[in-house]
Amino acid sequence: MPIQDQYPLLYHAHHSLHPEDIPFWLDMAARCGAPILELGCGTGRLLIPLAEAGYGVYGLDKDAGMLAVLQRAMRTDRTLGAHLLQGDFAAIPFQAGFNLILMPCNTFSTLSEEIRILALKQVKACLAPGGMFAASLPNPALMRRLPRRGEAQIEDVFLHPADGEPVQVSAGGREPRTGW
Repeated sequence: MPIQDQYPLLYHAHHSLHPEDIPFWLDMAARCGAPILELGCGTGRLLIPLAEAGYGVYGLDKDAGMLAVLQRAMRTDRTLGAHLLQGDFAAIPFQAGFNLILMPCNTFSTLSEEIRILALKQVKACLAPGGMFAASLPNPALMRRLPRRGEAQIEDVFLHPADGEPVQVSAGGREPRTGW
């Protein structure tokens, strides 16, 4: 399997190790109600628990490979309230009416400034009156305290979903991104 085809599987395996924020998002869903739009739904780390909790949830992601992994995981009766669409945050293909729009996993910080502005305009247009937009963002105070350069550090080790071999995820060892 070519490495580019493995990325969604590796992403899913890695991010599934960190479900600690899911209760926060479920609580937000309970306060706002459906319908819910998740921007950057990826492989469904959050979308599936929302659907399984009974919320009408829509997922938008630009990566077809990520959505394919999510579609395979959704083949249960518990996820019938979920709808997926491949698309861009700068041109969200929905009308207004979402009580809650989510962008978890620091997705917003990965967007260019131009796309951030366009995405926020789209979010505003898609929210129902009184609706809420919530995004997870890196803590800028913490980011400023990080060293400019550092040694690579192991974040996680998990088994490759296709062959069972160990995969190591490391961070650091180079200049951090600027502009956050």
